[in-house]
Amino acid sequence: MTLKELGGRCFEGWRVSTNPEASDYDDRIERSPVYRQVNLEPMRFRLDAEHWQSPTVENEAWCVQPGDIVLNKLVPIRAALVTDRTYRHPVDANCLLVRGLNRMTSAWVAFCLNQQPYEAYLTQHQGQAVLPRASLRELRQLRLPPPPEAMRRLGEAFWSMNDGLLEIEELMMRCMENVEETIKQDVQKLQTEELSNQANLGAGRFLPAEAIEDSLLPNHVESAYLRQQLQRKLRWQPITKVGLLHGANRERFNQVLRDIPYLRLSDVGQDLMVEHIEPLPVTQATRIYKQPLAEGEVLLSTFVSNSRVVFVDGGLDEIVYATDHWERLRFLDTPAGWALVLNTQPIRSQLEGLAMGTVQQFIYADRIQKLLVPPVPLEQRRDWEQVVLTHHRRKRELNQKWQAVWQETQQIFKSLHELPAGHKYLEFSDRKRRAIMTPDIYKDVTAQLARSPQSLPQLHSLIQELGSNWSRAQLQLFLTCMDGIEISADHQVSLGAKLPQEALLDAVVEVVKSRGGKPIPAAQVLRLLPGQFVTTEAQIKALVKGSSQLELFGPGLLKLK
Repeated sequence: MTLKELGGRCFEGWRVSTNPEASDYDDRIERSPVYRQVNLEPMRFRLDAEHWQSPTVENEAWCVQPGDIVLNKLVPIRAALVTDRTYRHPVDANCLLVRGLNRMTSAWVAFCLNQQPYEAYLTQHQGQAVLPRASLRELRQLRLPPPPEAMRRLGEAFWSMNDGLLEIEELMMRCMENVEETIKQDVQKLQTEELSNQANLGAGRFLPAEAIEDSLLPNHVESAYLRQQLQRKLRWQPITKVGLLHGANRERFNQVLRDIPYLRLSDVGQDLMVEHIEPLPVTQATRIYKQPLAEGEVLLSTFVSNSRVVFVDGGLDEIVYATDHWERLRFLDTPAGWALVLNTQPIRSQLEGLAMGTVQQFIYADRIQKLLVPPVPLEQRRDWEQVVLTHHRRKRELNQKWQAVWQETQQIFKSLHELPAGHKYLEFSDRKRRAIMTPDIYKDVTAQLARSPQSLPQLHSLIQELGSNWSRAQLQLFLTCMDGIEISADHQVSLGAKLPQEALLDAVVEVVKSRGGKPIPAAQVLRLLPGQFVTTEAQIKALVKGSSQLELFGPGLLKLK
């Protein structure tokens, strides 16, 4: 049966430009969360912080509804089921939607679309395309067996587990928002006082000599001054007062002759949790610690450009190792509460100010010792920790049930899709399916290029750390095909020319960052902009309203989000 015969209809997501001068520009895109390819997993969503807010765009066909199926176009295809607790945000044009199916049928169709034979069918006319993608025409012509009776029970199980996961994720996200707001309010006291005491110095700012520590770089000096003020005026304390750095034996492997599960940045999401890690080949054994992760550890990423925090709970019942891209911490009490604190923007800002390097910024153990944490009351940390422990425990329980339901549905799928002897489904090779560039990895690549041009070997090293096993030649071909990226004859990779508004906004962001992210009047930003920019205070404020990095604050002030 086709999807139409099953009662469904298919269409693309929201085709819109973020360029105000484009014909398909819609100003609602500036303030609306959007579901993208990176937010899709098999049968469920992986949401970012923005997706937990109420929808700002409603009553449009490309806003999700319960019972919808959302699938991405690029291989590997992932089809997510929209359930009752999913916020009804728009879906972007790199995704397809199926609507109109009942609960049992939508669960069955979504499950089928996550299977390799259906992926091969949807991309069968792509030939030797570098990035095979699903076709809307093929989706409409797709034929599936009607849902078996067992899907009445299994479909409800998928709906229930999806809503359960969304509920516990939202609980965790609300807690993280509360922690973020608590720490930001504390820092805001200092920033407001600094602003009121700051003299009008025109194009410069003077700091006391004591702010100079082991570096004369402006961002390091300003970071040192900020930490001094946090310690003196807000009673923030060094992290070594509340925990132990190098909380585990730092002895490393000399050689590993088998695949082992070790934690990479790409294995960690926003929820501070370590889930099942597949064993991987070891190419640099001397970078992996011999002692596996243990309950109560907090891991802090030393890769400041992509800061991540992990709390290891008692539910991790498998051996997982860590590379030296993680600093392993042991806190004297409430480790999960402190993990939430380390995951806030004020702490990340300190880490950026302490980092070394201009292309890929890392922070080393001796500099982490300078990190300051706020004096959060013990009872408050305990409340925060309880949310993390509940989230980790409940998510593991739901994931175990998910695996059982998935395996049962998989057996039914196989029984309905058996082929005669000697026949097999068209499929992509395992190598092609694994060697991918995910939207998450590409986002990190462009973030690095936004900081400065990089060599192809540097970018190849980065994507390997983030979980891709593409060869350097594959990466080069991919970047050559991407709009807005340029590769020189000597293999230097950079972002192409920007629109005037983008260049101006980037310059404004740099000015605000040069002041440590503290609130700064738009008039002062105007004075500090490089000479090639001709603009006004009003235009600067208008650009900031649509910025993902800046926000307006108080009477015409700009600050980092």
